[in-house]
Amino acid sequence: MAASATGGGSLGFDLGSSDGRDATSSLAWLKLARFGAVAVASLSAMTALAWKVYNRLSALEDGREEMQGQLQRLAGELNATKSILTETLRRPILSKGEGLSSLDFKQPRSGLVSSNSISAGLGALGTRVWKLVLTGGPCAGKSTALARVKNFLQNHGFFVATVSEAATFLHNNGIHFYPKEALMFQHAVTSTQRDHETRIFRFCCAMARSENCPAVMLCDRGLQDGRSYCSEEEWMSVLKHVGLPQNEDEIRKRYDAVFHMVTAANGAEEFYTKMENGKQVRYEEPAQAIELDMKLQNAWRGHPRHYILKNKGTFEDKLKSIISLMCSLLGIPQTKKRPVKFTLKRMPTVFPAHGLDNMSRSIFEKTYIKLPPESNMDKKNEVEPLMMFVRARIQQTIGRAPAESTLGIKSFILKCTKMEGSQKIESTRNLSRREYEEYLRFADPVRMTVRQDRIQFTYENQFYEIVEYLEPRRNPPLLLLNVYVGEDTKKKLGVPDVPKFLEVDENVTESPYYSAHTLSQKPTGDSSPQKPTGDSSQTLDLLRSATV
Repeated sequence: MAASATGGGSLGFDLGSSDGRDATSSLAWLKLARFGAVAVASLSAMTALAWKVYNRLSALEDGREEMQGQLQRLAGELNATKSILTETLRRPILSKGEGLSSLDFKQPRSGLVSSNSISAGLGALGTRVWKLVLTGGPCAGKSTALARVKNFLQNHGFFVATVSEAATFLHNNGIHFYPKEALMFQHAVTSTQRDHETRIFRFCCAMARSENCPAVMLCDRGLQDGRSYCSEEEWMSVLKHVGLPQNEDEIRKRYDAVFHMVTAANGAEEFYTKMENGKQVRYEEPAQAIELDMKLQNAWRGHPRHYILKNKGTFEDKLKSIISLMCSLLGIPQTKKRPVKFTLKRMPTVFPAHGLDNMSRSIFEKTYIKLPPESNMDKKNEVEPLMMFVRARIQQTIGRAPAESTLGIKSFILKCTKMEGSQKIESTRNLSRREYEEYLRFADPVRMTVRQDRIQFTYENQFYEIVEYLEPRRNPPLLLLNVYVGEDTKKKLGVPDVPKFLEVDENVTESPYYSAHTLSQKPTGDSSPQKPTGDSSQTLDLLRSATV
């Protein structure tokens, strides 16, 4: 068998040689092929066995999550190795004249990125699935932060699933603390949290694999929160009871990062309240809220990415800090919240082949709400809202060309803007479909539902959003381009700074006529939106915030 030197000093073999040693060469290749076939068959059997054991364990009453995680990693690794080995063996046999020097013998990539965290999954090779926790003391702003973070990540091409707080889920279904069995409720909370996380994380991995996009599982509190309500001995008993490792470091390692929002009782006392949406939802006095907040911080202390978000500045500053940390963690370019806005001449027909990342397409339906005075649906501190709307988002594609509209993933939010003292407060929370439909009963009669088709993507580390107004209709259709510039950008963005494939007309950032709030006004005598009354900075700020 004739050997020849090839690039990089590797050894190449000429399968087409007429040397007298052809028979030896053919025999060697047959042995290699036979070895490969046996290896692939063995890997297939091992993979099947791993999944069989994994599925049997999943059927157990309490399950054994750690064993499941290990077997899931093993199956992923075996599948990845099997695929690469199969492809490697196929290439020299199908391409007879190709030498071994041209084959790709890179080290197989694991089915999971991190060997230290069961949360670091892969949907497709190189596509990360993150498990993040948002926690904090009472009245810290978690609900608004969850909705804001989810929307932000969806805009940047992530598939996002949330895990609701287990205690709230149980309360809403009639399961409460039982004094005679103090740990019984904590058993229920911990096992519920574990099961929800396991199943939702699997779905995130499947979506990331199917759509070839990054994914985030966003947890409203994590397992380690339970430590704040137990002694160390009791917590070990709870972990043992539900089949989790009796090691707090192992519990923390399940998550890639933990974001702790400090209670308003510590640093923003005037905003601490026990009421929410007209109901009493918390019973802690400010001092008790601070004490519980510190217990939660201590429970998570030791996690390498444990971020404490204190009440410095406004609540909006607190939310910006979370978004900034998320950007650093997930590798997203940091931008200002408010975009530079241009009118767009036409929808692009061709997008660049290179430099384009995290493209997604969604339909947004925004309905402005006018609650009657007697309504109890949103009475928080009894402050009259300046603006309130509900929004449905129907996500069509993630990480694919905008023409491939297939997913139809729906999510719903409520956003309310109020003035509390001299500070404008924007609160956002996720809604169920039923809650969303309930709010639609109170649609503002003088406004139309705004329906938009939005294409969002990153191009050369700059985030862009194309917005086409489907309703109210215009002829020609209204097309806008939102450009989200970096936080440290001081240069004023102009038409020449926009990429050529986006044909913009003029900068309309300061014009209130292109806000969804203005465009939603029903015509009164003519077909054009009515000019908003007054030109105060508060009115302009309100109109700009309506574009979110």
